Amino acid sequence: MASGVKLDDAVYNYDSKRPSLNEENREKMEIFVSEYEESYQWTIFEYDNEIRAREKIELLLKSPELRNYNEFQKFKKDIDAIDLKFKNLFISDGGRKNKKYWWSYGILKYAGKDYANDIFQEYDIQIKII
Repeated sequence: MASGVKLDDAVYNYDSKRPSLNEENREKMEIFVSEYEESYQWTIFEYDNEIRAREKIELLLKSPELRNYNEFQKFKKDIDAIDLKFKNLFISDGGRKNKKYWWSYGILKYAGKDYANDIFQEYDIQIKII
């Protein structure tokens, strides 16, 4: 380990734009993906806000200074598993082409009425309503 600081003790700070790690980001994504598996019941706007946690995680994964920590590999392995589950929830074709990352580009295969209606109105794509 590079220092006495553990990855899960660090916090991502938007004010300083300095990446560091907090298990809260991983936990948020785990909870979100579980919720998406059951059927996401909110709007596309709320979805976009919630998945911002994954953008924070991406900054952490790309941070060269964090790769030196022993905990980084476990964190990355956990995120890879969550990402695989998440990717399987998206329709295979189509997408939100105006988005930067795969997690915001993807469209859930099924969701509640609000999300489904937003996707239809914005992208003319119908998904299963659950």
